Amino acid sequence: CYAFFHRQLPDEPLIFVEVALVPSISTDVGVLINKKTDVGAPKTFKTAIFYSISNCQPGLKGVSLGNFLIKRVAQKLIDDIPTLKTFSTLSPIPGFTQWMDQGAQLTTFDATPAQLKRFDAAISTLRLGERKWSERLKDGWHPSNCPAEHQEALKRLCALYLMHYTHERRGDSVAKFHLANGATLYQINWAADLSKKGLQQSAGLMVNYLYELDKVETQHEAFSKGQVITARGVSSLAG
Repeated sequence: CYAFFHRQLPDEPLIFVEVALVPSISTDVGVLINKKTDVGAPKTFKTAIFYSISNCQPGLKGVSLGNFLIKRVAQKLIDDIPTLKTFSTLSPIPGFTQWMDQGAQLTTFDATPAQLKRFDAAISTLRLGERKWSERLKDGWHPSNCPAEHQEALKRLCALYLMHYTHERRGDSVAKFHLANGATLYQINWAADLSKKGLQQSAGLMVNYLYELDKVETQHEAFSKGQVITARGVSSLAG
């Protein structure tokens, strides 16, 4: 765990981030937070996963400290553990099911014809207009009993949501944060957060945002001009 402190509040962090050191990019938050998980040998640590970023001072709401913290922590980790090569998050998608409940509108959708076709097919497969997400959960929906075609449709809608809706005023707040910091939309993970909150807000999906330190400045500029830098796997998922 790493934090920023101020000399006027020596015992209270302004913001902190929790980091897991792992062999490869993590896809399941349950494994990261399970205290019984085998941490492995230090020589296997090739990846740092940022999985929880929390502002601690209400008076600093709206002040962007997280981007500075992540970059500072990444540089310190490189200095301390030279074997680390990859820096990624495992992040929630807090706006996803709400967006689906509101009709999955993509008001500035600059999609290709193939993406539009897949978007419409995913909405049809899930029959989004029939029930709210909370009603599906009450009826027993769970990633473990979700048909394969519904799983694919949810992941596809999530990819399109993050790629084409993040810049909207009501776009996903976590996506805005990391993409504006210069991260890459790297991977969407199925059944990554099976907590009650995770199922409610994102159908259990989580996303990896990849921080390539030599690219964050140019990708920050690209995001400010309306682009979302996306890895090939997510782009393929979207169509």
